[in-house]
Amino acid sequence: MIEYREITAKFQGTCSECGELTEINDTLLWSKGNGAKHKECPQVYLPSYQMEIDNDYSNWKDKQSHTYKEAQSINNCQKCNVSLSGKDRYLRGDDGIGFRAVCEEHS
Repeated sequence: MIEYREITAKFQGTCSECGELTEINDTLLWSKGNGAKHKECPQVYLPSYQMEIDNDYSNWKDKQSHTYKEAQSINNCQKCNVSLSGKDRYLRGDDGIGFRAVCEEHS
């Protein structure tokens, strides 16, 4: 079991759990070798509209489907491989089976 201790961030960084930015003076949980994470990770923006499901993943750079938590930490759009930041990451549901991280263009 990993034991974390509560710290106050002295620098801006990246959460080891969700991949989102952490800010100076944020209260974080830290563990040697595992890094720092939010006490409660922010929700990644999920569009409220139903996205058209593209069932042909043969032309995607990363064809794999992930759990919601795994998809939150993917750093590149799985379809076009463009780099994602917290504000331009969208999670696309695979008919309730899994999720894929995509840029706004492919959301």
